[in-house]
Amino acid sequence: MIPAQHGALTRTVASTALVAVATLASMFALTEVVEAGAWTRAGFVGVLFVALVTGLVRYLLLARAMNRGGGDGATAGRNRDQAADRAAGTVSFLATLAGLAVATWYVLARYGGPDGGGPVFFTGPDEWRAVVARFSEATEIMVTERAPVADSLPMGLVAVSGTLLMFLVADSLAGARMPALAGLPLLVLWTPALSIMGRVPAGTFVVAVTAALLLLTLDQSGAVFARNGGEGPAIARARRSRAWITAVSSVAVAALALGTGIGIAAVPGVSGNFSQLLRTQGQSLELSDEFDMRAGLGRRSTAEVLRYEISGEEQRGPLRERTFTAWDGRRVSWDPGDGPLVEFGPADALMSGPEETAGGSTRLAVTIVSERDGLLPIPVGPRRIGLPEVSRGAWRWDPVLDEVRSDDRLAEGTRYEVEILHRRLTAAALRAAPDRLPANGDHTALVETEHLADTAALAAEITEGAGTRYDQAVALQNWLHHAGGFTYTADTAPARTDDATWDFLTDKQGYCVQFSTAFFVMARSLGIPTRIGVGYLPGNDENDDGVWSVTGEDSHSWPEVWFDGFGWVRFEPTPQVQTGALPDYADIAEQSGGAPSRAPEDPRPTRNPQQEPEQEPTEDAEPTPEPAAGGRGGGARGGPLPWWVWAGTIVLAAAGAAAWLLLRRKADAVVLDPERAWDRVVALCGARGVGLGPSTTLRRAPEEIAGQVERRSGNRLPDEAADALVTLARAAENERYALDYVSPGPAELEELTDAVAAGLTAALGEPDETPAAQAARIIQSLKR
Repeated sequence: MIPAQHGALTRTVASTALVAVATLASMFALTEVVEAGAWTRAGFVGVLFVALVTGLVRYLLLARAMNRGGGDGATAGRNRDQAADRAAGTVSFLATLAGLAVATWYVLARYGGPDGGGPVFFTGPDEWRAVVARFSEATEIMVTERAPVADSLPMGLVAVSGTLLMFLVADSLAGARMPALAGLPLLVLWTPALSIMGRVPAGTFVVAVTAALLLLTLDQSGAVFARNGGEGPAIARARRSRAWITAVSSVAVAALALGTGIGIAAVPGVSGNFSQLLRTQGQSLELSDEFDMRAGLGRRSTAEVLRYEISGEEQRGPLRERTFTAWDGRRVSWDPGDGPLVEFGPADALMSGPEETAGGSTRLAVTIVSERDGLLPIPVGPRRIGLPEVSRGAWRWDPVLDEVRSDDRLAEGTRYEVEILHRRLTAAALRAAPDRLPANGDHTALVETEHLADTAALAAEITEGAGTRYDQAVALQNWLHHAGGFTYTADTAPARTDDATWDFLTDKQGYCVQFSTAFFVMARSLGIPTRIGVGYLPGNDENDDGVWSVTGEDSHSWPEVWFDGFGWVRFEPTPQVQTGALPDYADIAEQSGGAPSRAPEDPRPTRNPQQEPEQEPTEDAEPTPEPAAGGRGGGARGGPLPWWVWAGTIVLAAAGAAAWLLLRRKADAVVLDPERAWDRVVALCGARGVGLGPSTTLRRAPEEIAGQVERRSGNRLPDEAADALVTLARAAENERYALDYVSPGPAELEELTDAVAAGLTAALGEPDETPAAQAARIIQSLKR
């Protein structure tokens, strides 16, 4: 039997529906780091399925507890509310256990099959082993690939499992009457998008925040669902007003947030990124001229730096502006020196030394979008550069740093073409290169620091058994990149010693500045000529039109090693979550007979913070999250949510709202008893300035009300209203004090209160309400 008191049950249905909506909206924030596909459909179905189970279990258990509350007449509602309060924690726990069991089965059935392509209704040890194996594969993908990774069974497993887990935590908190805390677990689903890509979809923000605010209206201390018959009408009105104000405020906040996001999207340089609301923006698009190992990432901008078209996408690589060679023990910096700059023409091949080329070339056409300093972004390796005739004489080439510079600013709209000359870069060819030093510059010098000897010993241990310069470089790269247990994070750890490099090698957390500088120091400690390139990752072709866009988010740094006969060759020690695939020649997985890359014993305990995104290496430059092609996880960013997702969310929200209104209508129709009927009479009188003192008894109240009406208006209260007033007062008195009394039915009580209301209106007129009071009365009438 469904009890007459529906407050707690209504709250249960509404809270489960709101948590499901907020979870689904938050789940789609993950499409920023895992491309939408089969996993989003699986997550959508899974959340609805588990929400149905937890909501149904909680509803049935709560109804049972409320029925046991018992009681007659006016005490029935109070007893059931109290029973619901006492049972809330236990019911929420049991419902969560049921949901966890169903969620576990769903994940095993969806992702535990031999190919994951269809459901496995009966699960067992084989499905568990398959899920564990796919989770291990997902861990490898997250460590070695850059966001957004492609939709796959392993990544789908992680995304769907995480979504269901966060739903269960949030739903449990909401069911245990802690709606203010229920939104916190859902922020976990926002974290990957915010930390790696620096943004969340607009729909996620608006829908999730709106649902979370609406969830606050379900709190028993201020909700429309709370019905304690022992409280006066003023408290009840205050509770209802507070709940409705919260609901209306949530809609206003969502509308304001969406409108602000649309306004920001129209501002030049912020182009459509809703989550600029959640980030700090820098104004400079220029790269710093030094890297501090102690410094965290500075402010960023997502403004576009340049665009380019390329004749062969397989030749896409970073574009270098600066070359860092100077080292003071803590900072690596740009030191252009006083050497003469060389004039060049479009037919001159710009290369740092005698570099062997393979005969082929790739064409690159670049357009500068944002004005910047006089350094031309150019590809790594030998190339020919064609500048417009009007600007050709202003540019010079630095053969030591391999930079193209000008005393003038690089103007917006500048166009130039680059012919990239292919090199025969293979593991075998680089292994065979003589271990000579560059003819110009000292690229092995180091400043003595507190732990330089320890750093050198660690480098020697990592490269033990590596017989060539190439094998040593690959061993250092792989240890920093994945074998050494490092974590990419935008912040640096507090200083432990006076040696910033050693602190990074032991704390094992940092961003590209730390990774490239650590490689620089360790390689030089082995006598390997090394420098650092600073520039931009290859960017993205979001419109699939062959035009690649590079923004400040693509800024990056990497080490370069000298190989006689090949020049400076790039290596990539920064974890692949942002940098794309390793260069083919430096990826030992693609080579036979690769160099050893073992991780030595950790010199002291290390921390293991959560993986975070690659970002721009300087205080004034831009971040890196925009994905570049390459690796299994390469691809375009998540994009807008599919139409069916919005349609499903709207349908779910509409269904929840309809169920809530129906239950509210039914609850209000059946809960009127003498106590509540009398409270309504007192409220009707109070709205017209007729009040009862604290010492006025129910037996004297009708006479007191009638006397005040006559004194205020000069008119007597109509007989029908006076009789109804007496009947209601006696009913409330008997309900409170009589041992054996049959209460009038809800329909009769409704007629009596309507008669009193009509009589008060006839004698005193309509109540003198403020606009807010009128709105509250209209809302209350709509709810009835």
